[in-house]
Amino acid sequence: MSNESEKKISKLQILEQNFQNLLQQKQNFQSQKMEVEFALMEVETAEGEIYKITGTVMIKTDKEKIISELNSKKETVNIRFNAVEKQEKRLRNEIENLQKEVIAEIGGEKNE
Repeated sequence: MSNESEKKISKLQILEQNFQNLLQQKQNFQSQKMEVEFALMEVETAEGEIYKITGTVMIKTDKEKIISELNSKKETVNIRFNAVEKQEKRLRNEIENLQKEVIAEIGGEKNE
């Protein structure tokens, strides 16, 4: 196996590790997104006083204020989620292309 093929295989392994990390981030953002959406739904349908937990303290808060905060958090999580999805697609393409190169090189070396 040529030195260049070995370098590409090493790069491919690093890219695949990065891809796995990216998938974990995506899953984390998906979870946060669902939490915020659930909280929004609960707050919007809640009647009476609304409380939020800040650190170890529960504080009475205004319903409109908490809805605004949750919508802002939802928007931030959506932006991050979409950015991770774009990175995932780019990285997936890079991995696929590098895999094809390595397979072609290894196949070419076997035929020589």
